[in-house]
Amino acid sequence: RPGATARYRGCPASRGLALRWPDSAPKPKLVLACTGSSRRMEQAPFEIKEGKLTVTMPGFDTHATLLALTNSDPLISLEFSGAPRAIAGLLEVKPNTRLKIKATVWNPSPRKLAAGVVKLYAAPGWYANAGEAKVESIDAYGSREVGFEVVPPALCAQRTLRPIVLKYESGKATSTPATEMVWWTGAQP
Repeated sequence: RPGATARYRGCPASRGLALRWPDSAPKPKLVLACTGSSRRMEQAPFEIKEGKLTVTMPGFDTHATLLALTNSDPLISLEFSGAPRAIAGLLEVKPNTRLKIKATVWNPSPRKLAAGVVKLYAAPGWYANAGEAKVESIDAYGSREVGFEVVPPALCAQRTLRPIVLKYESGKATSTPATEMVWWTGAQP
């Protein structure tokens, strides 16, 4: 599918970023920025003029990814609260932590998506307030948000990685699974 990806290192505050954009390349309809180690995507204002794509890039510490999209399958952006980020920018989850998840479903296509669902897959033994959430129809290049709450088991014997996975489905339209790997860590004595 037409689109472009660029990676950059370090930009402490929001600023304009210009990329060469050939006239023969499809013009994006939506630009999303994902900063740091998060799975959170935010819409970035942009314009194409005189062979350049100029994007207002949000600030970030170490790295970011830009997605310039014209027509793509749905994407899920994840935003977590309730636990700090630790080694490798991953969430550090301890027993009885309550993770709140905001999932934003992006429709980077020229077609309206019918109502669908976001399905949540957590590690065995982890509690989720729901296994899926209904999503209303999504206009072309629009988005919708849903929320979940996840709680790990009360005991953790050994530090290990655990996945939290969300996937959107609406008829034949399906997102790539959005995965957040978390450090599952026992409480310190």
